[in-house]
Amino acid sequence: MDARIAGIVFAAGRSSRMGFNKLIADLCGMPVLAHVLVKVCSIDSLDPKILVVGFEHDRVLSAAKNYGLEKFKVAINREYERGLSTSMRKALELAMNVDAFMFIHGDMPLIKAETIERLASLYMEREPLILIPRYMGTRGSPVIVSSALREELSRIEGDIGARALFGKYRERITYVDVDDEYILFDIDTPEDLKQARSLCSQS
Repeated sequence: MDARIAGIVFAAGRSSRMGFNKLIADLCGMPVLAHVLVKVCSIDSLDPKILVVGFEHDRVLSAAKNYGLEKFKVAINREYERGLSTSMRKALELAMNVDAFMFIHGDMPLIKAETIERLASLYMEREPLILIPRYMGTRGSPVIVSSALREELSRIEGDIGARALFGKYRERITYVDVDDEYILFDIDTPEDLKQARSLCSQS
């Protein structure tokens, strides 16, 4: 039987390095976050699909409403200023009866849908404790973590997610090399957004 993987999209942060809410910024005619949502929606093997919002959640949800939002369970994290770990706990509350969690950052709009789907498929084949993609030897996102680590994930504190467990379980991590440089690219600054926008005419 195929493993059931929850697709969890994090979209709760303050965008402090950007100076404005990066998730609703325009990128190639769509909000940054919408690019991620559309790709996750296209992957049937991610079930349930969960979106965690926090900072300016009303604006974020409004911007996302035409891009598959109805397929997501939505969690509002009112403790988002305490960091990524609080969003992860909110997501875990909605991801019951699953075999694993795929953690996807909403500020990574250029990652290929094919990459996300391949990672899900490989997890189903191998069912490792942790699965991490790499590009040219550098690890990126999204990562998949077995629900066997649910309790440990729920105890993480601060502005860190599943990465907090990588050291402890380094011997049980499965790495997957992918041909997708954008597993390493997130939009944190105006310069990042400008770089992403420069690719619009090429897509």
